[in-house]
Amino acid sequence: MTEAPLRLRALDLDDLAVLSGIVAGARLRVADMSYERRRRRFAVAMTRFDGHPAGLHFEGVLKVASRGIDRQKPETEFELRAIGCEPGLDAEATVVLAFAGGGSVRLDVECIEAYLAEMPIAETP
Repeated sequence: MTEAPLRLRALDLDDLAVLSGIVAGARLRVADMSYERRRRRFAVAMTRFDGHPAGLHFEGVLKVASRGIDRQKPETEFELRAIGCEPGLDAEATVVLAFAGGGSVRLDVECIEAYLAEMPIAETP
């Protein structure tokens, strides 16, 4: 029997902490991260530590900045250590994706709104 793919939504700091624990150890490449400025969406494709492929995206993203990540090297692989959050005024916040080795991506968001969806793994006969 196959388990249903995991689907989660994070709308506050507590939810984001749970999501962080679930994606800790995930592997991704620079090419797997994208920012759709017009839609204000930042998305990441990753492989979780247990081998499950998953997609993570944040809505209401106003600005994206990175440190220690060379966008000219799209095949560079990173390990996601944690997702943190620095609350701002009202519902605004800065979400930080922290990677092993010190790299990070900072997302200035209107409010915390993140979604994680595991992709089903095809069973081999």
